[in-house]
Amino acid sequence: MDDALCRLHAKDDADYEFILEQLTRFCSLSPMDLIQYCRDHPEDNWYMLRLPNGNNVLLGNAANQRFLQIVERGLRHIGAKRRRFQSPSVLAALKDVFTERMQLIDLVLNKLIHTGPYTSNIAQI
Repeated sequence: MDDALCRLHAKDDADYEFILEQLTRFCSLSPMDLIQYCRDHPEDNWYMLRLPNGNNVLLGNAANQRFLQIVERGLRHIGAKRRRFQSPSVLAALKDVFTERMQLIDLVLNKLIHTGPYTSNIAQI
């Protein structure tokens, strides 16, 4: 893998980490705290992430900007082929794949935790 691609992946990884931190933060808020946050930061209310089950979770503007950065970096990386794609379509597809993968990871982790070698550790917690 060349240096440019490694740097691209590192930037994407940092953006995904930020997105996950934002989602974790918003999902950990109590309903009243989330309502207050939305009142205090109305600019974030426009940015949701649709889950595979049809529910939406607050994504926020900053995390949405990170998704946009991933899309733009990826399109720049493919050069002239980028003309075949439109950023909004790629953004929607990226968010769909992101949520599907997160759901799969959650299923695998839950299975490992409840049936795998980590089961004995859970009893100690």
